[in-house]
Amino acid sequence: MQVLLDTHTLPWRLSDDPALPKSARKLIADTGNLILVSAESAWDIATKVGLGKLPAGADLVADLRVIVC
Repeated sequence: MQVLLDTHTLPWRLSDDPALPKSARKLIADTGNLILVSAESAWDIATKVGLGKLPAGADLVADLRVIVC
């Protein structure tokens, strides 16, 4: 199954945020699933970090090249 992570799900997963529902955690953890992240989500996260609205995402933005490429 293909699973597309949205702008909130990706940072929640990478930071192990309890806001991420158990059902989403299960889908992401299933190695049979292909986990996808859109370029729009990467752009949105980078924009929010730049505006100071997502300071916890700064490390994620620094790692986006590794994650996306």
